[in-house]
Amino acid sequence: MRNLDCQHYTQLQPREPNDPLFAEWEVYRREVPQWVADGKLGWTVVIQDGQIVGLWERAGEALFEAARRYAGKPILVQYIREYYTPVRLSWLAA
Repeated sequence: MRNLDCQHYTQLQPREPNDPLFAEWEVYRREVPQWVADGKLGWTVVIQDGQIVGLWERAGEALFEAARRYAGKPILVQYIREYYTPVRLSWLAA
């Protein structure tokens, strides 16, 4: 059974324009339908400075490559999924 809070990838919302990963998230939202169609569910994408760095079958390899190339810089490392569950961390706002 799917969690009622889940969002289909076609319903992902934009981030605020002042978000450090705004451009990366917009690239992800634009490209995820094609990646799903190409059978890339479960793969991991790395996006930095609004550009796709690459797609990896293994998340660990994507994380390693992201850290090696872009340590200390804003970067999006995202699993490619059909459904997404929002994460709510109220303690961050305190």
